[in-house]
Amino acid sequence: MIAIFRNKPVVIVLILAILVSSVFIINKPVVAADFKDLNQCADYARPAVERLAQSGIISGYDGYFYPEQTVTRAQMITLIVKSLGLDNISPEHTDTFKDVPSNHWANKYVEIASQYGITGGVAPDEFGVDQTCTREQMVTLFVNTFKWLDEEFTDTSFGLIDLTKYTDEAQISSWARNSISFSVYTGLISGTSATTIGPKTGAERQQVAVLIDNFMGRKDNILQDMQAQRILGKTILEQVKGQGISNTGDLDIKLTLPQIGSDLPGEINIKAHVINEMVWSDMLHQSVSADITGLPIDGYSKLDAEQYFVDGVLYQKIPDKNNQPSWVRTSSSEVPALGNLMQIIENAQRSKLLLPDEIHQSGQVKVEDEIVNGTNGHKISYEGQITNVSGLLDKILTAALSAGVDTGKFENMLDRIKQSVKSISFSETFYVGEDNLIYGSDLSITIDTNNSNDLPIQNIVLTISTDNYKYQDISIVLPAEAQETP
Repeated sequence: MIAIFRNKPVVIVLILAILVSSVFIINKPVVAADFKDLNQCADYARPAVERLAQSGIISGYDGYFYPEQTVTRAQMITLIVKSLGLDNISPEHTDTFKDVPSNHWANKYVEIASQYGITGGVAPDEFGVDQTCTREQMVTLFVNTFKWLDEEFTDTSFGLIDLTKYTDEAQISSWARNSISFSVYTGLISGTSATTIGPKTGAERQQVAVLIDNFMGRKDNILQDMQAQRILGKTILEQVKGQGISNTGDLDIKLTLPQIGSDLPGEINIKAHVINEMVWSDMLHQSVSADITGLPIDGYSKLDAEQYFVDGVLYQKIPDKNNQPSWVRTSSSEVPALGNLMQIIENAQRSKLLLPDEIHQSGQVKVEDEIVNGTNGHKISYEGQITNVSGLLDKILTAALSAGVDTGKFENMLDRIKQSVKSISFSETFYVGEDNLIYGSDLSITIDTNNSNDLPIQNIVLTISTDNYKYQDISIVLPAEAQETP
């Protein structure tokens, strides 16, 4: 998660009584191992089939599951309606679709789904009851259930999802695009292969089982995530209305080193107080005052550094070779990336750009009511672990390139991080007031490494708490001694 100027995703608690449809329903639980064709299930689907069979949600025919058999739209909508526990109500109409007359076995389920906005059919008066349910229809129907569970829910795609990585992306219907992007982002589905999504292919029974299993396991977190994103999305809009943003933070970094010599420390600790100020989108001020313990170098137990970015010029107050602070001026031609970065931050705020799906799918989200800044606000928490560090860095690099940032200077660094970092664990909390502004945040990050030559560190633990948030009347004035720097 990582940044001072950023948003994140959200929570709502619901109860789903997962019952069973005409395709999967049984009256008593079965054991998946009893399926004579269980070995024909794809490796990715077998755990889901086993879990759902054990819990009584799916069954087969005469001891067979038929994992590759496709389902019809009638069977799919029946499954969804029963999964939501809506099959015990009477629909308001029985004649919405001409191909599902009142005496059709699926009429009740189709009408209920239509009544609650889960489906609109393949045409105004036609449901397509006996048509094979395609994968894009399957996904869209399930995403539509979120709209019933949370009336403020939107399936607008978030994050850095790029559907063009699928060679059949052009086959996705326009009405299904958001739902597929959303489902990939939240981990409800993946492709039929690493390079295909299969939008027009029929939904197989094993694929339906996987989606149900994912839906059951992720639905609460997804709804909470969407609620958090709505809240944090409002904070972004409020932030960019102001002149800028500022806050202060207390930072603690602990580096655990391998024991490769008796004269070397096993641990280095850095405790710092940080001030951040930004005026959209061309002025920046940061200062750091740190105490350092564990360094086997005399004279470096303290660090006081400061930097200003004003009128395209970077001014830095940093220690010289004698550890005495002095101002250094760097021209705009030498720091173009910093100006680009500030613009990217503002653009991200305005466009509600969230984090890559590697971060999103790895985290659990919780939203709670909280008194913030003396008002009825929210406490929004994220916690998780990223193991696909390489994929995350690739997406960040792609995003930077698409934004026009010259990445040549840090591509090698990212490659070294890919080789060195094993996983990143994170925990972050935001405190949002009734005025839709953030008034505090806590962040904890643990980086476990491979202890390579590129990064001879066992792990890094970073914690930072920020407060004193300010959004108006922010003034950044370059000190006279910095202005006099040649």
